[in-house]
Amino acid sequence: FVTIIILAVAANAAWGETATRKMSITIDDLPAVRLRESNEALADMTRKLIAHIDHHDIPAVGLVNEGKLYRDGELDRDRVGLLRIWSEAGYELGNHSYSHMDLHRSTLEEFEEDVIRGEEVTRALLAEYNLKLRYFRHPLKSVLCYFAPYSHA
Repeated sequence: FVTIIILAVAANAAWGETATRKMSITIDDLPAVRLRESNEALADMTRKLIAHIDHHDIPAVGLVNEGKLYRDGELDRDRVGLLRIWSEAGYELGNHSYSHMDLHRSTLEEFEEDVIRGEEVTRALLAEYNLKLRYFRHPLKSVLCYFAPYSHA
């Protein structure tokens, strides 16, 4: 994450204050890439990451894999709390699908269902902050990704 922040700061500095280009970074696979750590450790990591993003004034969107919010088939409120840290810090959340399904290894119908299933908790959480779900990022297994405003009703 630190490398991404440094690159974003460098790019922003290179463009200068008068530049018309805008950029932001996405933090994918929230609530966390790996869930082996305790929820407390993940909350600490999340707060530190947000502090770095804030310190460098970098626009960012957190992208959620909602499947990671469940433990043994039950919604884990502590993991939802990790997303709440982002919202309370003023950052938007977006849909990164439920399970990070690979479109190339599933049917279109399966993929669409996974995307829709991946917005339920995120949409409800954003509503608590008077926000609407605006972003979706395709879970492409590549460095090059497509990030676009969300249009699903």
